[in-house]
Amino acid sequence: MIIQLTDATFEREVLKSDKIVFVDCYAEWCAPCKALTPILKELEAENSETMSLCLLDVEDNIETAGRLKISSIPKVVVFKDGVEIKSLVGLNKKEDYAKYLL
Repeated sequence: MIIQLTDATFEREVLKSDKIVFVDCYAEWCAPCKALTPILKELEAENSETMSLCLLDVEDNIETAGRLKISSIPKVVVFKDGVEIKSLVGLNKKEDYAKYLL
């Protein structure tokens, strides 16, 4: 399931999740962001039992974007057991994200 995050839902959907959570930080005007999201959606569809994909519009959710120290997009922040384990900036290959599904 793909979740549209907000400042209000971040803790519940990310920090309290029992799955590995990929937070896709994007903005509507960002072309690389638009290219990245389908890659992550495909990865989530293949790993829905162990992975959640959350989309965070950084312009609409400034508090959470600040909390995640977003200075460049696209940025994917990976959480496991409520703890950030990795962040990847830019458009990467599907395999680069898949290796964090441990």
